[in-house]
Amino acid sequence: MIQLLPYDLERSFEVYLSLIHEAFEASGRLDHDFETFALGCRARLTDWLRRDDAFLRELRVDGRTVGLVEAVVNKQCQPQISTLVVTKSFRRRGLALKLEQAALDFFRHRGIATIVLNVAASNTGALAFYLRSNWKEIGAGPYPGSIRLQKSASF
Repeated sequence: MIQLLPYDLERSFEVYLSLIHEAFEASGRLDHDFETFALGCRARLTDWLRRDDAFLRELRVDGRTVGLVEAVVNKQCQPQISTLVVTKSFRRRGLALKLEQAALDFFRHRGIATIVLNVAASNTGALAFYLRSNWKEIGAGPYPGSIRLQKSASF
């Protein structure tokens, strides 16, 4: 059974770190970037879970958390999918598309028409997924080697 559920910080934090580790590994940013990111994770997630403009969901298959999506209005007041990841053993089953659609629906229901995200150019699997899903490249992302993509939430 596939379930998309609100993120459960206490139940799933270690799984979250494992999924994020996979994403950093796929993008070649595992060294210093991951350690820095991981240090602030719990506080950032706690803050986001309190906010109305943040959307955190975990995807479970037969009770096991295998993916997650984080979408938020960022510090520049721009709607953004900040994280979308599915564990390696569950990829290529349409699960990332379910997570993406849930985030787009979150923004669409708030009247937000255009969403952005950043992906490492070296993360070829994620980049290919986004381009197949009609995301358009709009320039360089905020961290070295990243690409900024944009998509309409389509009303």
